Amino acid sequence: MTATLIADGAPLDVKSAAGSGVRLRLDITDDDGQPQDITGWTFAGQLRWRPSDEVASALSFDTATAGASGTVYVTLADTDANVGRYGYAIEYDDGSGLGFVPLVYGTWTLREQWRY
Repeated sequence: MTATLIADGAPLDVKSAAGSGVRLRLDITDDDGQPQDITGWTFAGQLRWRPSDEVASALSFDTATAGASGTVYVTLADTDANVGRYGYAIEYDDGSGLGFVPLVYGTWTLREQWRY
């Protein structure tokens, strides 16, 4: 199974302005490259400065239209997290009894908003 964050068809290095919301599309495919049926799956995710730190901001997930399409939308809402580079992780529970399993992880950079 593969999970790819998509932005206009290209892999995304996650960067956004601190204090503003952002919505990303997460496409999940099976080993043959076909959309994974994610009906009934539960997703969880968060940003942390370091793995041992408290959660800086939680991610939310829109699976209302997911199902057989293998697509879930990931949202970082308006956040009070400070400007900086955070680690993020997205996990899923497919109901198989294994609990939450890592799906995607990496860095999420929150930058200052540019104002003119």
